[in-house]
Amino acid sequence: MFATRGGEVRIYDTSLAVGKEAATYVEQNIDRVAATVEGGRPGRATVTDNLPHALSGAWLAVEPVPSG
Repeated sequence: MFATRGGEVRIYDTSLAVGKEAATYVEQNIDRVAATVEGGRPGRATVTDNLPHALSGAWLAVEPVPSG
């Protein structure tokens, strides 16, 4: 949701391949999703496998946990 307001979202994963898949998904959908949000504008997602870099300057970190 942060990316729908023009924000930068950092995706951290120890597997760069998995992180890049997530970023590709964001890139493919961000224009369409941002258009549905009042005042929305596409942001961007970057990928890193370096946790200190991912958290540098961040004011919020979210850890998704898969269900199954």
